[in-house]
Amino acid sequence: PKVGNCYNLTKAQVAADYSDVPAINCLQTHSSETYRVVKLAANDLASNYDLAKATKVCMPWRGKSKFFNYWAWFIPNPEQQSAGQHWIRCDAMIVKNYDQTTQDYTVTSWKGKRLDLR
Repeated sequence: PKVGNCYNLTKAQVAADYSDVPAINCLQTHSSETYRVVKLAANDLASNYDLAKATKVCMPWRGKSKFFNYWAWFIPNPEQQSAGQHWIRCDAMIVKNYDQTTQDYTVTSWKGKRLDLR
């Protein structure tokens, strides 16, 4: 993954540990933009990461954005991990109807906007 990649992810894909959804042109409708990719040491397995560790990697984000209000993180899929890939990808998103109690939300898609997080 690369910083600046855009993806059109569903809510179920956002909740997954890893994403095999290919990057798309950011001028197309999309729901997430990668703002940070951290390469891990070979002995620091991405599969050992949980929300607390991912938060340390993905937060704080740089810059301000009037659009960004949610983030998600992804690790390499099992095949990528077996091939020696060790990274965490942090994606910025826009969600609406976020409920703090149930942690339910609706993923919002947009077209042509960049999230100015660098």
